[in-house]
This record gives sequence, structure tokens and C-alpha cells, in this order.
Amino acid sequence: MRVELASELVLKKRAELQRSSREIGVSEEYISLLVDTFYDRIQNHEVLGPIFGSKIKDWPPHLAKMKLFWEGVALRSAGYQGKLMEVHAGVEQARSWMVPQWLDLFEQTLKDTAPNEVVVEHFMLLARNMGARLASTMPDA
Repeated sequence: MRVELASELVLKKRAELQRSSREIGVSEEYISLLVDTFYDRIQNHEVLGPIFGSKIKDWPPHLAKMKLFWEGVALRSAGYQGKLMEVHAGVEQARSWMVPQWLDLFEQTLKDTAPNEVVVEHFMLLARNMGARLASTMPDA
């Protein structure tokens, strides 16, 4: 009975988070636009582009995976099945000092595409937390 109650509470909390995200303007359509725009900019970035390009040979499947990832993070959907920390730990060229560049580019993309400032703040809170976790696993130099 306890497990069932806990599961119900988790599902209820997930539904509340999804509803609140949708109310501010987060949708699958927006996430698709965000991911497509951001990764187009990543590919053309002076520092980040070569690193991403060395690991990602087929962009459409990667973009599809990133859309599922951000839907999971921002809308609390359960579609993404990857291991974020493990994947990024395998990128030998990644350094902690690159994370602020990633965050700056992500924030600018949000400001250019988001339906409102609340969506920018929502995603940046998530991205900063994720960036801090990733940076903690990367070498400094």
C-alpha cells in the first residue's frame, strides 16, 4: 500500500510540474525549436563546435534525443533514456571552463526564441544546475 501511495504522489507531482510548465509557455513544439536553434549555433561555435562535431557524426538522431531529454527535464515526461553524466564524461576534450560558454549560448538562444522571459528563467535554472553538475566532472585545463 505504501508503494502505491508513493507512486500516486510522484505521478501527481509530475502532473503538477507539467501543468505549470505548460502554463508558462513550454511545449514540445517550443522545445523542438529551442533544440534545433541551439545545436545549429553549437555547430558554428568557435570553441564548442569542434568538440561536439568530433563526437556527433549524425545530427538528426542526436537532435531527436536532445528533444526527448529537454522534454523530460522541462515537462517531466519520461521519454529520455540516456545517461547524461556518463555520456559527457566520455568527451575527453570537454573542460569545466567551457560550461559557461555553453550556458551563455543557451541563454542567448532562449532569449531569441522563448515565448516570454519566464520560459527563459525556467530553462536557465535547469541548465545552470545541469551545467554545475557537468562541470564538476570535467577537468579544468
